[in-house]
Amino acid sequence: MKDYSKDDPIGGKTMEWVTIGEMSVDELVDYCWSIYQNPKTRFYPIMDNREDIRKVLNGAIRDETLLILRDGDDYAILPLIVDCEGKYLQAVGGIACERKYQEFAEMFYKYIRQKYKGYQFFIGYPSSNREAIDFLGQEGFQCVDKLIRYERILSDHDKFTSSTFTEDLKRDGEEAFSDYHNRLYPDAYWNGTRILANRDKWTIRTIDVSPITGSVCAMNYQKQNRKYAEIYFLDSDNANAMLLNDVLWSLSIRGVEKVIYLVEEIELDKIYGMETLGFERIDDYRGYSIQI
Repeated sequence: MKDYSKDDPIGGKTMEWVTIGEMSVDELVDYCWSIYQNPKTRFYPIMDNREDIRKVLNGAIRDETLLILRDGDDYAILPLIVDCEGKYLQAVGGIACERKYQEFAEMFYKYIRQKYKGYQFFIGYPSSNREAIDFLGQEGFQCVDKLIRYERILSDHDKFTSSTFTEDLKRDGEEAFSDYHNRLYPDAYWNGTRILANRDKWTIRTIDVSPITGSVCAMNYQKQNRKYAEIYFLDSDNANAMLLNDVLWSLSIRGVEKVIYLVEEIELDKIYGMETLGFERIDDYRGYSIQI
């Protein structure tokens, strides 16, 4: 872990940077997990267990992007993802602290403004963490996402059938898909080029090929020997429910056990379709962004 205090001693009179050698990973995991249990201090993304937190922290430790502050007996932890080429900065889980959110957030943000000038910074929390939400508003962050998290458990009892109107994306349709996707989501981190460069991670269904008139994308991943998928993009003129049904069919035959989808809270047609297909509401999320 990098000793940030040597680079930029920005702490207040009692606040100081902490290196990973001063706290074990187990201590960090236990601390973050206890904070996550309280809706008023909860961060995002959703963590199913301690191992989810451990994975985030280990990744930030490896990349030397884990920030830790201490003020007396109080600690605050902020893991970051940094894309230097794309000038993209993301907080993974927001700031985890039990008390003094305002004071810790000010110190973290001061450091980020100095070190990552010119970057686009993203951070998010569930709406139950009012202190964090209020701070971001005061600092000029723009709310770019108001999402509801839905989940659907897939089992052998599900009897999905694929319609004849959508199909799994094939290699000869990838260029058309990338063009279509980039037109719809010009500012998305997961643009067409990145998705296709990581094709093995994605399940993609499209309506038609030339031209494409609708698509849905789900990122596949595995943790603790269970297969998960998260739907990131769903768009069509009037066939969202069909696309959802068909991607669930594709995911089920791939052995996925849980499907996650964060949907804009104003997209009532998508919400209706999801609930009809058995998705359950779990939590909400507010995403914020600012140009540093």
